[in-house]
Formats: sequence, C-alpha cells, structure tokens
Amino acid sequence: MIPGAGKEGFTLMEVVISLTLMAVIIVLMMGGFRLGVSAWEKGERGVESRQRYRIVLDLVNTQIISVVPVVDPSQMNFKGDAKSMAFCSMFSIVPGNGSVPVYVKYRVGTEKTGEGESLFLFEKNLLFVKASADDAMDVEREDFVRLISGAVEIHFEYLPEMPDKGKVEWLESWDWNENKKMPSAVKLFIKKKSSEDPVVVIARIESKGFKVDP
Repeated sequence: MIPGAGKEGFTLMEVVISLTLMAVIIVLMMGGFRLGVSAWEKGERGVESRQRYRIVLDLVNTQIISVVPVVDPSQMNFKGDAKSMAFCSMFSIVPGNGSVPVYVKYRVGTEKTGEGESLFLFEKNLLFVKASADDAMDVEREDFVRLISGAVEIHFEYLPEMPDKGKVEWLESWDWNENKKMPSAVKLFIKKKSSEDPVVVIARIESKGFKVDP
C-alpha cells in the first residue's frame, strides 16, 4: 500500500472504462465537427454555383438582346433551332475578342454519356470570320466554351411577334434568310433537375443593322 493513499482510489477497470468513454465522446464530437464543416463547405459551393449560374444567364441574355443583322453576307445572320443558335452580336462574353461585333454560336450537347445536357458557346470577332456560310457555321467542338453543364434539358424557342393579347406562340426554329427579320424574342429553357422548376430566360430583341463587306 502506498503511504498516504486512501481506500477511495480508482480501480484499473474504472480507469479503462473512463478512458474508453472519453475516447468515444471525442470521436463523436470530431464526427459532428467534420459533418458541420462538410455541410458549410457544401453550402458555400452551392451559393457560389448559383451565383455563377445567374451571372452566366445574365451574360447570355445581354448577348442575345444585343444581336444585330448583317446585311452582307446574309448567311451569317440569325439562325437557330431547338439545340443551336448562331448570330452576330454587339456584346462579347469571351475575354480576348477585342472590339465588337462578334460572331456567336450556341450549342446544346453532351460531353459524356450520363452527364446530362450542357450549353456551349463559340465566339469570334467578326473581323476574323470568313464570309462564306460554311466557314462561319462549321465550328469545331474544341472551340466551344462550356457555360452550363449537367442539366436535364436545355433548348431554345423563338417568338415571331410580340402579341398584344391572346396566346403566345413560340417556334422551334428561326432563319433570318427565310423570315427576313429577327425574331421578336428568344427563350432559353433550362431544367437543371427533374425535381426542380425550370429556369426560363426570355431575351427581347430590338436591334439595328449594320453592313459588313464580304
């Protein structure tokens, strides 16, 4: 017996149980802390993703409403269907294109199976785009920049006239060469998830033409 030690001391079993309980409590606390940090980081990423999403949609909207008709060559004027759209615009999104106007082409497609649909953009200063329709419209996939990815559905629609009353009729395609004018508005429909409501951007077009020599 150690001199001065009382009979009320802890046994070895009690010490082991106490240390085990402390270890379990620490593990639970660290697990809760990690879950909290993970949830916070996920929330931050979600906020950042939504902010980027809104910024991209605002830029796309501005570029569409800044569309301009080109008198010559007519092949480079507005042309679009449900999954692609090409036109000339006085607003540039891609850095490094210098002064406007720019030739723009949007494309909806997939990069890998199962990733959903993505919205891609090609943009080039109009001074460096050749005059022929083939050179202007045929763009390599690697020249596109991805703006939005992982959506359930993305498509474009086109409004012939702004109605005063009654039902609004949106068309699945629009060709300036056939209609000899721009659509009154373009609708960009994006459904990110099946469980969420779609995001719809409607860009109203009011533009004046300019001439480009072939």
